[in-house]
Amino acid sequence: MTIAQSETKKTDSSNDSGFYSGITIEGFRQFKKLELTNLGKINLILGPNNAGKTSILEAIYIHACHGDIRLIFENLLLSRISQTKSISGFLEIGEQVISLFNKKNHLPYHFTINKSNIDDLPNHDRMTIVFKPSKRLSQLDPRNLNSTYQVLDSSTKLKSSNRDLLGNWRSTNNGVDKSNDVFFDTNEVNKVSVKIKYADLIPQNPQNLTQNHGIFHDILAHREPQATVAIFSHLKRYRLLGNFTQEMSMIFPIIKQIDTIPYPDGSFSPIYIINSNDELLPIYNFGDGMRRWFHLLGNLMIYPNSVHLIEEVDATFHPNAQEKFGHLLVEYADKFNNQLFMTSHNLEFADKFLESLYGEEGSIPEDQDDPVRVITIDKSPDDPEVNTVWNLTGRQAYRGRKLYDLELR
Repeated sequence: MTIAQSETKKTDSSNDSGFYSGITIEGFRQFKKLELTNLGKINLILGPNNAGKTSILEAIYIHACHGDIRLIFENLLLSRISQTKSISGFLEIGEQVISLFNKKNHLPYHFTINKSNIDDLPNHDRMTIVFKPSKRLSQLDPRNLNSTYQVLDSSTKLKSSNRDLLGNWRSTNNGVDKSNDVFFDTNEVNKVSVKIKYADLIPQNPQNLTQNHGIFHDILAHREPQATVAIFSHLKRYRLLGNFTQEMSMIFPIIKQIDTIPYPDGSFSPIYIINSNDELLPIYNFGDGMRRWFHLLGNLMIYPNSVHLIEEVDATFHPNAQEKFGHLLVEYADKFNNQLFMTSHNLEFADKFLESLYGEEGSIPEDQDDPVRVITIDKSPDDPEVNTVWNLTGRQAYRGRKLYDLELR
């Protein structure tokens, strides 16, 4: 029995109106302006390297999190650096912030993200982010050394600390204006924290999350032990672990049970996979495919009524598992009322994903409204600063692949 067939109560589909039907991105990353329309509940974004696929996920995440600077640092900026190397210092962090902005010859830096809504009310969901960098960050671009826009003094430090001022981050959304002074903390070797002078943040309790809270899943997010424990705890607490384990075992037959057993000294232990020989094996001993399966599908359940941004959705999965995984993504998104935005380079995954939905044994009937969009993004051959966007329904993409071997990348 699948989770969608369990007794878990499905969120009212009327909440779907809160999802993104379209979005316009201006001045963010490599985009001078990008407009996406006719978005679906499930959106697969394809395209070549450096076309802007991940940047689209990041822009939607920033908007869905209401421009919360702490979440942006934690999930988009700091995690990217710390996964690959030690953080070098103040200027590296500052450069990561500045890289969010397309136009760098005018201060303060700014970008806007505008979400389309059903009533087409002007600026109803328009977010503007403005960043005024500290003067010290002007070292990254000598042209700005004497700029009159740099009104903040980087020598400002919190008393009795090693916190240097990065700048002021201001977000305006739905008429609500939030301003935070952001500090770089050098108290710990090879670590960095960002201290907010005035914090006005979204509640962190998953049960209190509102519609369109953004959940960003990068390629390595599944390696975070604390996230694995949180998923296990939720599944166990809400009696979902049995069905979830059964579905995982269809793809990973080694799994007999998933559990956690405290160490004899009372300390916390990792999540264990109990195999067919009743051996206890920590989940981190297994490959990335199993762990990412657990992470992505588990999080769709932990964070219902949310927008999930999944980078390189096919990464780590063997081709034999991709069709089943794609089918479950759609099933879970429907069951827990989530909107998905996923990127991929892999046409083989796209084929298996579409086959699982529209093939002979597909899960989306011909007479059902199509929840899937396949979006191809690329640079214009005439102007590399302009993007071309091709948007098909999932059914159109499936037929195009079957009948004409249509190139979707």
